[in-house]
Amino acid sequence: MKNFNKRKDRKLFKRDVFRRRKSSDIKPTWRILLEALLMLLSGSWLLLFLNTLPRNYDFAAIISKAAVDLLNGVIQILDALTLFGSIALIAGLVVLGLLLLIGSLWRLVRIISLLISRSKKARKLTNR
Repeated sequence: MKNFNKRKDRKLFKRDVFRRRKSSDIKPTWRILLEALLMLLSGSWLLLFLNTLPRNYDFAAIISKAAVDLLNGVIQILDALTLFGSIALIAGLVVLGLLLLIGSLWRLVRIISLLISRSKKARKLTNR
């Protein structure tokens, strides 16, 4: 561990625990005024534009149509996923069936070769 009792080390090792935080920079008054005017103009122009929209918009119908379209899209995605799942399940069952057939054929070949080797041993013993 370093010895912080020396004067040099104390200058290098500063603790900011009990020091006041520096205050954030205060914006100039003209900038705050400019921001306020821009916000006021933007808000009033936006409300004026929205006021010019036709009164015959049925927002409830638009929202319900959008919700129905969204739900139909989700249903189509889920339907496609179930189809892909069924295809993957069928492919997996095909692979499993092929593995079972290959495994059973391999075991049958081993049994046949074992029986042939036993019969050859039995013939050798009887021929003596």
